[in-house]
Amino acid sequence: MYNQCLMIYPATYNFLHARRKQGRFLVKLVIALVLASVAIVVTMWFITRYTNDDDENDRTGSDEWFHHAIVLGFYLFSPFWILYFVIGITLAFVYDAYRPKETHHAKRYGYIADICTVTILALSIIQVSQGGVDETRNYFFRPSEANNSYLDDASTNRLWDTVYGRLFCPITSLWIYTLSTGEGVTAKFLRNEILVSTLAPNSYGCFLFHQMVGQWYFAATRNGLWWNWWSYRKTMYWFSPKPIPVEWFEYPYIVGLVILFTRFITNHVEPHVSRFFVGIGTGINDSHIGEGNDEIRSSSELMLAVVIILTGVEATMNNTSEECGLGSIGMPIVVSTLNKMLAKDHVDATVNVSEMIQARTIADMVAVIDTAKSRASDSGI
Repeated sequence: MYNQCLMIYPATYNFLHARRKQGRFLVKLVIALVLASVAIVVTMWFITRYTNDDDENDRTGSDEWFHHAIVLGFYLFSPFWILYFVIGITLAFVYDAYRPKETHHAKRYGYIADICTVTILALSIIQVSQGGVDETRNYFFRPSEANNSYLDDASTNRLWDTVYGRLFCPITSLWIYTLSTGEGVTAKFLRNEILVSTLAPNSYGCFLFHQMVGQWYFAATRNGLWWNWWSYRKTMYWFSPKPIPVEWFEYPYIVGLVILFTRFITNHVEPHVSRFFVGIGTGINDSHIGEGNDEIRSSSELMLAVVIILTGVEATMNNTSEECGLGSIGMPIVVSTLNKMLAKDHVDATVNVSEMIQARTIADMVAVIDTAKSRASDSGI
C-alpha cells in the first residue's frame, strides 16, 4: 500500500500542481473525494452485512468463505485506502491556494479545529465506555448486525469496525486542515515540546512493539504465566486482535514500557541496522569505500550523488528533502552516507545531523556541507 502511494504520488502531484491556483476546483475535488470515501464504506456495509438471524440458518461453508473473501478484499483493497492519501495531498493544495493562516479570520479556523477535537474526543469516550461486543446490550454506535458474537463469525463485527473509523473522514479532513493554521487550543497543545520531540518520534515503533512488550509485561507480572493469544484458534482467520487481559490501572505502565523500549530500539539499534543495509545496498559501507577519486567533487555534486545513492532520484538544487525521497529515509542515514562519501573523496570534514536537519532544500544541504568544509579548514584539519 505504501509503495502504491509512492507510485501514484508524482502523477497526483503534477495534476494538482497544474491547478494549484484554482481554489474552487480544489475544494470541490476534496468534497467529491470525501463523499466518495463515505459512499464506498456505506455501500460496502449494506451489501455485505447479515440483515437478520434467520439468514444464519441458510448460510453454508461456501457462503462463509465468500463473505470472508469480500470483507477481507474490501479491507485490504489498496485503492480504497489510497483515496485518503489523495485527499491529504489535495488538502495541502487547498491550503496553499487559500493560505488561511494569513487571513484576518485565522482564529476562526482555530475554533473549528477545537470543535472537531471536542467532537472526536466525546465520540471516542462514548465508544470506549460501551465496552466490548455483547449481544445482551444495546450500543449507540454499533448496529445489531455487528453485535452478535454467537451467530456471526466475527467478519461482520470486524467489517463495522473499519467502516466506523472511515466514516470519520469528513471531520478528520476538516480537523487536519484547520489545525494546519496553528490556531486554537488543540494546536497549542500539540506544539508541546514533549509531544513533538520526545513522544512523536516513537509513534511508529509503539505500533510495532506494543503487542510484544505487552506480552512480556503480562508474563513478568503473572508469575511467569505466558498469555499467548496468538496460539489459539481465532474467531476469524484474518486479523482478529484482542486486548491483553490486564487491569485498567496497568495501562499507563504498559504504555510507558512500550515507549521506553521503542526509544531504545530507535536510538541504539535502528541507526546501526539502517546503516548496515544502506551500506549493502549502495556498496559504500566501511568495507567497500575504496581509495577515493582523483578529483574532489564539489559540494553540490556530492549531495546530488548521495540523493541518487539513497533514493535513485535525480534531484535538483531546488528540490526539498521530501520531494526527492530523503524525508522517508531519516537524516541520520543521509548524514552517515554523506560523511562516508566525504571520506571517500579524502575530504577531512564532518557534517552534523543537528545542522543538516534544519536544511529544507538540496541547496540548503549543500550550504551545510560548505560550512563543514570551511569549519574544518579554519580549525587546521
